[in-house]
Amino acid sequence: MNRSVAKTEAIHAEGLRILASILEAFLPDVYGQRMGFVLMVTPFGEGTKRADYISNIDRETIVGVLREKARRFEENEDFQPAAGAA
Repeated sequence: MNRSVAKTEAIHAEGLRILASILEAFLPDVYGQRMGFVLMVTPFGEGTKRADYISNIDRETIVGVLREKARRFEENEDFQPAAGAA
């Protein structure tokens, strides 16, 4: 990996860490309790299925949440607020 790519990836990683710390601080004010989250970032219009992500929950939980969310998207279900929603 060349230095330019490594520097860009480091900047992206730091940006995601900053956003995660903001979410950690903000979400309890909204939901009244600490909440798990996954933030995924992917380019528009490139036809890619790749995404960078950051979360505060373990991968097993992420996979379960994403499977359930995908099922609901595919079935065009309405979304109810998460537990603790104000």
